[in-house]
Amino acid sequence: MEACTQHRRPAQPSERALWPFIDQMPRAEFHPVGRSTWPKVRDTLRQRIGAAVEPGGDRRALLKTLQKAAQAAEAARPAAAQPEDVAP
Repeated sequence: MEACTQHRRPAQPSERALWPFIDQMPRAEFHPVGRSTWPKVRDTLRQRIGAAVEPGGDRRALLKTLQKAAQAAEAARPAAAQPEDVAP
């Protein structure tokens, strides 16, 4: 994609403000919106992120809590639901 992005630049100077974001796309990581367990993890993150980023906040504890929430959500899923989470 990077080569494609570089090729487009001269033809699209009006999109110059977007170039830094376009350049990052090959390395971008997105949260798992297609996973049925993601809402539980996302809700836990939303509830606890504030305390984790405050001075003296325990980011490691937040990550452990998120991991536990993800594992609990996965364990609670019926076995038939597993194929949904296969990446395309």
